[in-house]
Amino acid sequence: MALRYGMLPSGDEPFVVTGMFTASHKAAAERLVASLRSFSLPHAIFEVPTVHRSISHKGSDDLAYTKPNFIWHVIQSAGRPILYVDVDCVVRKHPELIRDLASGGHDFAILNWLAQDRTDGYIPIPLPPAPGTQPHKPRFFRFSHQISFVAKDQLICSGGVQFWGRSPAATSLLSAWYATIVAQPGVADDQCLDFAFNNKVAELHGSLNPFWLPKNYLRLAWWIFEEPVIDHPEFPGADIGWATLRDPSGRLRFYPERATVRSTPPRVPPGCAVDTQTGNILKSDEGRLTCVGRVPEKIWLPA
Repeated sequence: MALRYGMLPSGDEPFVVTGMFTASHKAAAERLVASLRSFSLPHAIFEVPTVHRSISHKGSDDLAYTKPNFIWHVIQSAGRPILYVDVDCVVRKHPELIRDLASGGHDFAILNWLAQDRTDGYIPIPLPPAPGTQPHKPRFFRFSHQISFVAKDQLICSGGVQFWGRSPAATSLLSAWYATIVAQPGVADDQCLDFAFNNKVAELHGSLNPFWLPKNYLRLAWWIFEEPVIDHPEFPGADIGWATLRDPSGRLRFYPERATVRSTPPRVPPGCAVDTQTGNILKSDEGRLTCVGRVPEKIWLPA
């Protein structure tokens, strides 16, 4: 593991941004670093020879390159809280919230789908360009998916952005995450972190001080109604090919009986599309598009 891009902390920032990349992701890492430097954010971005297969199907069995092991080592060397960021992200605005978390004694923060007011995501409807014209950015988006449960004391995460403090409770959760990855070969590390948190939360109750990041701190491309602070400009790949988490003692990744069903409908109903230029909600009726409503929020298309 080699430090490739770094900027020392100043007295203003109580945290360090970190991430790791392989040679195949060098261009993405340089894009992230340029965005970090534009806000003078202290950072330590490392090039690694591989990542563990809990991160990528193409990864290796070397547990040194799991996220929890990497994060733990950076915390020890930095001597302060860290903000882990996947290198295919871009910082669009100064992440003021992270400064508050580091100064306020929080141990752990991540995007938790179960704690969001809305999770409805949208994907573009591909339309061929008119004859003689160049391809253009998609204009029409349709509803794709959402998580239909709400439970602010449980976790279903997207782990592209994570804040970790230096407390014993944070270290204990990192250790539980690492142990789950070891015990669950082939399972995605986000799912392992969900399992670790949801089955250790009682033990850590009163000592762990978590915080659930808003969606704009990991604005995935399908969240077109969120102005990004930390952006993931590309649509995430299909979540296929991972092993299913199975615990010998019968513990689950997530306990739906301890959650409630989300009652908020998606902004754009299934079967309809939103025109991102006008905000109109359109429905196809015998081949004709009919306006059936309008979304009041501003739309932020993936860059």
